[in-house]
Amino acid sequence: MLVSSTNAVAQTLAAATEALTPEPLAFVDSTVAVNNLYVPRPERYEDGLRVRSPSETLERRLLSSALPAKVFLSGHVGSGKSTEIRRLAAQPTIQKAFTPIVLAIEEAYRVHLDIAQLLFLMADALYRHAAEHKLLSSENAWAEPLKELNRRIFGDSGLKLTAGSTSVEVNALFFKLRQDLKLEENRRRQFRHLGENNLTILLDLFRGLDLDVRKNLVLKGDSRPPLLLIDDLDKVREPTAQDDIFRNNLPILLDPPVPVLYTVPTGVAFDRCPPALRQARVHLYPVPVLKKQVPGNPVFDPELCFNEVGLPFLEAVLRSRVAPGLFDAAAIRKAAVYSGGVLRTFFWLLRSGVDVAQANDLPVVDGRIMNVAIKNERLNESQSLRSTHYKALAEVHNSNDLSPGIDGSYLDYSYVIECYNDKVWYAANPVLWSLLKP
Repeated sequence: MLVSSTNAVAQTLAAATEALTPEPLAFVDSTVAVNNLYVPRPERYEDGLRVRSPSETLERRLLSSALPAKVFLSGHVGSGKSTEIRRLAAQPTIQKAFTPIVLAIEEAYRVHLDIAQLLFLMADALYRHAAEHKLLSSENAWAEPLKELNRRIFGDSGLKLTAGSTSVEVNALFFKLRQDLKLEENRRRQFRHLGENNLTILLDLFRGLDLDVRKNLVLKGDSRPPLLLIDDLDKVREPTAQDDIFRNNLPILLDPPVPVLYTVPTGVAFDRCPPALRQARVHLYPVPVLKKQVPGNPVFDPELCFNEVGLPFLEAVLRSRVAPGLFDAAAIRKAAVYSGGVLRTFFWLLRSGVDVAQANDLPVVDGRIMNVAIKNERLNESQSLRSTHYKALAEVHNSNDLSPGIDGSYLDYSYVIECYNDKVWYAANPVLWSLLKP
């Protein structure tokens, strides 16, 4: 469910549960510059000079590039990347310069994704947009690579595409490939083979579709090129898939002739991040709610390390959704610090507090209730952790740095949170701190 721009502020705890659902905000159209639930991140200043926000930086890079820009958006899981993408797509400046196309990579694809499947899904998104807006020609540059793809995948026994193929047949081919990649390992294996031996077919398909779309846009008096915004690619968490897409085949991501924004797993952004990706990356850090500890002298109560700087932003987000008085100051403060500044975790802890309050017929979530909710979440988080995890997390907690036992998956699964002041440093998930005592 996408949150509407007209949602009313929740007046009861029952309504607060839905209001705090951490789904991306829906920016209805280009006239809605800022959703009434959208709270801009606090402005940051260095030496009295304003630093551009991540939202401004994304927009500026897309608009100012002479070549089709490739931008990579990373950020801690739950930091608001999907909302930023949807807001960007609805910005009047972006809509004036581009034809935005949002592609959200579904979970069924993410589990087995590789570079060839990603290229096909990008071409498919462009095709579906073009078909919906009647931007495809009968004489086009993408028919031949599509027929070649069809031949390599289905051979003589499958779908038949000829020079006279209709849009119905082409639709059927794209639809079948989409469905097969969700459900059939044999089809995914064929695409992996393409990725290892002949990505040119998929690149030519994408380039041909782009050429046809641009030509028909111009014929309609519209010179805006497509802008592809790829969401949920950051949720690709298998190390082999991350290597295949973002490290081994990064030049392929830079190749499409249209501007593209890719989301990036946190584990890639902070672990062996390729220079070309790092230079084109914009990162959404968690809101600063933790102070850096003295290395070698760890504290195991996050509230003793609370950084007040991030609290006003989280309070403003809560006020935009929930009426005053349903959460007291102690509960909000606890949810803030134990969230590590991650918006989705902040919502999740508040929702857990509501559940405890309702189980006890209490009308307000206070500090005592939030303590119980945090303890429950700690119990849930500890189910998948083993002694090796605790040892590695204890080293992070003790040093504020990534130990040799830590890889990118710790960031991808929120066991470790990235923080910053003059430099980037790291903290174990605050919910787990009490479990890291020697």
